Amino acid sequence: MQHKASIAVIGIFLLLLFAGTAVAADTGKTVYLDLPTKSITVGESVQIPVIITGVNRLDLVQLTFKTEVAYVNDFIIEKGALDSDEYNIGSGSFRVDGSAVAIWQRDPPDYYSGSGPITFVVLNFTPHTSGNIPLNITVDDIREGDNSDSSTQFSVIDGPILVVDDLNTKTVSLDLPTKSITVGESVQIPVIITGVNRLDLVQLTFKTEVAYVNDFIIEKGALDSDEYNIGSGSFRVDGSAVAIWQRDPPDYYSGSGPVTFVVLNFTPHTSGNIPLNITVDDIREGDNSDSSTKFSVIDGPISVFGPDPDPVSYLNKLSDNTVPPDKLWSAETPARIVYNASTEERNMAPPQITWGGKSTQLNEMLIVDQISDGSTWNTVFRGVPELDAQGNVTIPAATADDAVELNITFEGRRLGDVDGDAQITISDAQMILDAIVWNIDLIPSEELYASVTGDSDITISDSQKILDFVVWNVNEHYC
Repeated sequence: MQHKASIAVIGIFLLLLFAGTAVAADTGKTVYLDLPTKSITVGESVQIPVIITGVNRLDLVQLTFKTEVAYVNDFIIEKGALDSDEYNIGSGSFRVDGSAVAIWQRDPPDYYSGSGPITFVVLNFTPHTSGNIPLNITVDDIREGDNSDSSTQFSVIDGPILVVDDLNTKTVSLDLPTKSITVGESVQIPVIITGVNRLDLVQLTFKTEVAYVNDFIIEKGALDSDEYNIGSGSFRVDGSAVAIWQRDPPDYYSGSGPVTFVVLNFTPHTSGNIPLNITVDDIREGDNSDSSTKFSVIDGPISVFGPDPDPVSYLNKLSDNTVPPDKLWSAETPARIVYNASTEERNMAPPQITWGGKSTQLNEMLIVDQISDGSTWNTVFRGVPELDAQGNVTIPAATADDAVELNITFEGRRLGDVDGDAQITISDAQMILDAIVWNIDLIPSEELYASVTGDSDITISDSQKILDFVVWNVNEHYC
């Protein structure tokens, strides 16, 4: 399919570096971004990624690109004949004929699934002098054929290029304009790495910073600084809400094309402007790697919008629970389930446990703790929960202005505490014997705590184990 379009050549000399802002087209299908200055060495090539997502049928989508280069210090940048033409994304790789600027498609997802981004790269823009050069690659028009998705989105990364005669540093840190995401969604920040002959010999150190926003901390886990080998495939910052992974790398030994890392799963829980800065802190290369390695790290503030001023509500079960099949539940440790929660008041039913074929609620004790100042815990409530007509208990809100989360603990009884007096005594063994000998019915909660062995039936063996614990001092697990 052939179409016509236009590619303009315009020149401007910039004395200062600049960063633009993201502007959405009227159709909602085009987003233009201006990157701050990139640094390259005279005679080298520029690579500018074009990220395209949200397309159901990529083979039915067409783009028109506008390419602008410039005169700098009275020296024209080599550009060839920049012709006008249109290209079908599904055709694979393509080139502006007769030009030093090429557009090509690298590792697209399946055309029909629309999954993942497609990256185009502008290659072979070769400067012959130094200066600040505005090279702007923008999506000028988008038309879709039958069966394509009307929600197609385009983000074109472009901007000025700083050309220098000698580039000594191997680290370039770029600040993107503000990105907007919805609370609870994830942020994706690309990190473009080029010019490496042996990627398996290169190591990076990433520093990741997040912040408090409107007195609510952004969920981030423990963001540690660490080193990773690029050639190892995918990897993660342990304990963090930020993951670094390698997508569709070129051949490690040819050094062709860019390697893209993406920062994923930075998930905000409130609104505000968040300085999330991903920077290359250090680069070390092994033998046979190329000394001309260049790094461009795309980072910067992220604008988060969502429910404000109220925090997002969450309730997560924690790991320090003692309910079966955990071995912590015993004659000395009560059954317990703990939740990590946001700070607002809530109504909820006490959780249930199941043991020996019986189930009961953990409603003997409720403990609500809050954490403030990032590290200080104190108790908001401790006592027997009061259930309403629907069987729910009211969990009080945090009382401290700087509280960031709650721990909600529901406790039941110790294993073997049949009568509910918070201790294991001969009377518990006697209740089991009375139920067996005199056919006295136990209520479900009494049956559950009487089932020391975990069998579905209450037997003399359960009574005997309790007596052994009380009289003969067997351990808390009745063995």
